[in-house]
Amino acid sequence: MTNATIRIDGALALHSLRAIKSNTSGLENDAPLFFRVRAGIQEHPVWAYDRLAIVVFCYTHVARQNTGDLSGALEVSLDGVLVSHGNCANVLAKSIRWHTSSAIRRVSEQLINSFISGEVTPKTLGVQIQISERTPPEDVFDAIDKARRRKSRS
Repeated sequence: MTNATIRIDGALALHSLRAIKSNTSGLENDAPLFFRVRAGIQEHPVWAYDRLAIVVFCYTHVARQNTGDLSGALEVSLDGVLVSHGNCANVLAKSIRWHTSSAIRRVSEQLINSFISGEVTPKTLGVQIQISERTPPEDVFDAIDKARRRKSRS
């Protein structure tokens, strides 16, 4: 397993959001979220976990509501860890900067707070998160566990 840092400046594809479990009612800590970020002609597969998974879900949900369709994209600058194993690589998101309107940002931040407090779940919003056909390789889960251990020590 090899890890390297990566920065992607591109567009989060609104139609690409996927959960890996069908019972992801509140985007629990053990339920990474999959999405794609388009940079130029390439779409990068990205995984987010914990609070960042909630943030991605909320910004995507609000942008979908605002645009009224799934063909749009949300401009982002993403920092992550490139986790490669064999002949494939996955990006594990560490932070995301959202390049969007203040209205989308304001509503998204309110929704994030509601998620964190437990007031809202995708189910209570009436949102069906599609289930990913792929799951992250074990190396991604290992990197998530490693990051959680570092966070709990600080």
